[in-house]
Amino acid sequence: MASTPSAGSRGASILFAAALLVASDPRDAAADPLPEATALPPAPDAIEPAKQADPWVDVRRPWLYASDPTAPPAGHVLTSLGVGVAQIDRGAARPFAANVAHSGAVFSAGAEVGIFKFASLHAEGLLAGDGGNVNGGAMLGASIYVLGPKSPVGLVFSGGYLRELGGANGVWGRAAIAGDIGRFRLILTGLGEHVFSTTGPGSAPRDGIDLLLTAGASFRVTDTFQLGAEYVVQDLEGLWDPGELDGGVRHFIGPVATLKLARHVQIGAGPSFGLSPQSPRLLGRMSASYAF
Repeated sequence: MASTPSAGSRGASILFAAALLVASDPRDAAADPLPEATALPPAPDAIEPAKQADPWVDVRRPWLYASDPTAPPAGHVLTSLGVGVAQIDRGAARPFAANVAHSGAVFSAGAEVGIFKFASLHAEGLLAGDGGNVNGGAMLGASIYVLGPKSPVGLVFSGGYLRELGGANGVWGRAAIAGDIGRFRLILTGLGEHVFSTTGPGSAPRDGIDLLLTAGASFRVTDTFQLGAEYVVQDLEGLWDPGELDGGVRHFIGPVATLKLARHVQIGAGPSFGLSPQSPRLLGRMSASYAF
């Protein structure tokens, strides 16, 4: 027959169970919770792609006649359209000073493409007419930019082929230097041309070399608007050559304003005034450019 536990053994069991309950303090369990699954580090915020710098930021062309020594970026193109008007016809008609030399309107269209960081190729075509006859001219050439775009002074040497509005062929070479002083940009260019023909319009004799000089100053009023002035002198050799055959020195000066309408679109315009009897008394030019 099974024995019944005594009262003493039952009391010992109750005391043992109470001891276990006291030893297992619920506060300890709260202080030492079960380890949670290791959480992955939070994903970093999506990194926005860095904005690419504008490749045209160092290319400055606030001129109507001068050629600025800042190159189009490699693989990019700068296109331009222009029209110039001179009050009267005085002297030889050549692409470099079509506004000085040809009466009526002269239309031009050109493009310059960057080949390397320091070199470009460019072409320009010109059309002029008197209501009856239409004359065409052209310039083709290459430029070597000696100093980089971050230099405070720019220097460029250019040269190539030309076809005058009168139809004669020749070669040309040009050097230009420009720099910034605060908000001002200053430029000086010198250009020489030699035409293979020994006679000009009407079988008139012509010079072996013709020189053209431009100088300008432009002030950056705002990031999109610049105001300045340009001076142009054609047939500069007439100052020291008494046998100069193109009618003597012709020069003019006038204000120039340029405005950026969009990120890579710019227009420029300005009147000019002749400074010598051989020069047209009033001239004007307007140009528009687009870079891509």
